[in-house]
Parts: sequence; structure tokens; C-alpha cells
Amino acid sequence: MKIPHTKAIVTAIILAWLPSVAFAGITSTRPVSPTFARQWRWLDRDWSGALVPGPFVSYASLFLTRYDNRDIAIWQENEFRLYRDLLVRSIRRPRYLLLEATAYPLADISAWLQTAAPLTYRRFNLGKEFNLVRSLGAGFQEPWSVSLFLGQIDDFWELTDDDQLVVASSGISGLVLTAGWQQFFDNAVVPAGWLKAEWKLKGRGSHGSLQRSWNLNVGYRWYGLRQLDNPLIFSFRRQRTNRDRLDWGLARNTISLVELHLPPARAADGFTRIQLEFSKVFPLWKVLAGLKIGYLSENRREYNAGAKAFGDRRVQQSEIFIQPVVFF
Repeated sequence: MKIPHTKAIVTAIILAWLPSVAFAGITSTRPVSPTFARQWRWLDRDWSGALVPGPFVSYASLFLTRYDNRDIAIWQENEFRLYRDLLVRSIRRPRYLLLEATAYPLADISAWLQTAAPLTYRRFNLGKEFNLVRSLGAGFQEPWSVSLFLGQIDDFWELTDDDQLVVASSGISGLVLTAGWQQFFDNAVVPAGWLKAEWKLKGRGSHGSLQRSWNLNVGYRWYGLRQLDNPLIFSFRRQRTNRDRLDWGLARNTISLVELHLPPARAADGFTRIQLEFSKVFPLWKVLAGLKIGYLSENRREYNAGAKAFGDRRVQQSEIFIQPVVFF
């Protein structure tokens, strides 16, 4: 299935459209509460750790507060100034350090089944070009990763009518370095070291049952493979959900993602990777549940898992995937 890049870019703009301003973020885009979490004091520093297992993403993190004094930022109408100040502080004196190890279980199972148990893998085929297991694990570029975040996390406060300070929203800004020694290509694991450097700017805010968040990443990925062009990366994720309202509109109870890769060395050839995701969720008891529909297009050399090598020519590859979404 092929979609011209022009149409894909127009779709990306539509998915990223903000009908209203999303407020400010947290340390992770994953809307999951830690299954195991602990906080402690050591070497005159505050530490915390968490372990979050999940079918799509599982991760363990270690969080360090580098110094205790913290500026108090008052929420105001000028959002740009708040995030500008957050960005400046994250560069001048980053307060937080986060180490994280992440794995992608369903993506790993999909790649393993296709290689080690192809007959079992083919039992999940729905038509000629759609495999249920591959669809559930699609969208990830590696089986696992380790990352380091160094930056600033701020709560933005506001004064209520009762003269009490409450958190109106929060934001995060900082450098993220992510690396690994394996990568996914055409649902096969390729042993190759890689590194990604990004600057992250995130925001999150809530009012009652309404939650709004956004996540902007700009960076560069080094594949560590001479057959592939190393790209500049732009990624934007937006969430707008309401646990108390059933809404069929495209602007509410939705999560969207746009990710674009553009190699500087071959900029004239266009994007080497376009990933679009759109999730629609509905309140169901105490959770939000729904479906994610994703589109992934790559323009690169095709990988032959049997020969364990990349082909000589670039190939345009596209796929559509569907995944369940549940927010607790």
C-alpha cells in the first residue's frame, strides 16, 4: 500500500492540528502509573525508581534530583514565556537526571515469531498484507533501549480565589540520549549499535476530568549502518482526553502522533520515515479505552532477513497497523 508523500504530509498536519492550546508535561509520554515505585534519600540527594511492565512498552527508571532549591513559576496567560524560561533553566542548570531502560515486548515477540516460528506467525495473517501480531508490535525501531535525560521539570502554579497555590500545569525540557545495540528492519532484528540525541519539550495540564498534553522532540539519529542515511528527527505527540464525557468528535478524547525523519545528506529525496498515529478513546468505567490506527512509510534499502543484508536499491515501503489503547 503506497501513499504519496504529499498526502502523508497533509495528513500529518491534520493530525497535529491543535484546536485549542494544550497545557503543560511529565517525564514520560507513557500514560501509565508505576507498578512498583520507591523514593529515598541518599548522599544528600532525592532519588526515586519505578518499574512499569506492559505489553507494548515496559520500562525501569532511576530518577535523581541534583539539587534541592527550586524556583516557583506562577501560571499566567503568557504560555510562551513560561516555556521559554523552562528551556533556559534546563540549559543553564539542569536539576534532574533520569536513567531508563525500555523494552517493547509485543514488537520483540513479532520479530521472534517471524524468524523462529514462521508457520505460527503466518497463522495470524489477515489477508495478504496484514498480520495481527506484526500490527500489534508495529511502530518501534528497536527491541530495547537505554536512555539518559538531563534537564528541568517544573510545576506551574496558580492562585485560587481562596488565595491557595495549586498546580495548574507542568512542563519538562532537556536533553535525551538514547542508545542500543539492536534495531528493527522489516520486522527483523539487526545487530547494530545506534544512538539518538534529542531535545525534548513537553507539557501537561488537567482540569477536573479533562487532561491535555503535548510532547515535542527534535533531534538526530545515528544508525551505525553505512547502508542507511542518518536523519534529523521531528516528533510531535498530542493528547486531549476527558474521562467523564463520551465524545465522537475528532478533537476530543484523542491522541495523535506525527514523526518525520529527514536525512541532511539526501534532503532532496524527501523523508525516509513518516509515522502517523491517531487514537480515539472512550470512557469505560474507570478507564479510557479505544483503538489506535497508525501509518508507517519508509524510503530506504530493504532488509533481507534470510541473507542478513540490505539490498542495493532504495524501496518505498508502507504499512497500516491497528492497536488497542487503554488508559487507567
